[in-house]
Amino acid sequence: MFVHPLGGGKGLAVGLIGGEGAAGLQHALGLGAGNITLRVQAQGGALRAEGAAIERILKSKPEILMVFSRYIWALCQEVAFLAAHLQVKDIQSRLAGWIQLSADRNASLELKLTQTYLSDVLGVTRSSVTLAAQELKQQGLISYSRGYLQILNLKGLQAAADLHF
Repeated sequence: MFVHPLGGGKGLAVGLIGGEGAAGLQHALGLGAGNITLRVQAQGGALRAEGAAIERILKSKPEILMVFSRYIWALCQEVAFLAAHLQVKDIQSRLAGWIQLSADRNASLELKLTQTYLSDVLGVTRSSVTLAAQELKQQGLISYSRGYLQILNLKGLQAAADLHF
């Protein structure tokens, strides 16, 4: 997950990567770390490569750079969309959107997401997440207990999230 730091150990989630993506591509392009922090949201496998090794591959196979460029552009579009979504949508829609993205990136309708964690990534109070989650639960879209969340109605959750990438 991409987190923009807000200070005091807080941050706002502005992007989410799953098995389809990659983090740290800027290092392979010879760029620095930037101002985005990367956080792991869910357990699972990952591959790691040194930036210098990827940089060497790009020099020997420049067509791979086009693949990276397309991915980075798509990711930029998603980050911009999420930033706008955070500014104009209510907490219930934002929560539904984050749950939807998390399910998509984790390829699972069952997630481990605590309300404290969700309040951190959405930049709201825990009580706001509690109320929004209760509304989603009452609508039959999710069930949750002690940090375990299950999507019961994906289409309904997608409608509540109102995400249109």
